Amino acid sequence: MTTLLFLFLIALGLALVLTPLVKWLGVRLEAMDFPADQKVHTMPLPRIGGLFKEYVEVRQAGVTLAGIQ
Repeated sequence: MTTLLFLFLIALGLALVLTPLVKWLGVRLEAMDFPADQKVHTMPLPRIGGLFKEYVEVRQAGVTLAGIQ
């Protein structure tokens, strides 16, 4: 149980630390999604967030599998 809690805390820490960094990177690279008539958001949003999400998921899966074996 403590192993799973530790792995959860690692994933949480990565998400909390890297999310602002990825947001900054999206703005810096001008990878922005701007509001339009058919979109819900009212301010520009970075489009790079999905890439970051996948990175954290794959990395955490690797850490979890390494911890189980």
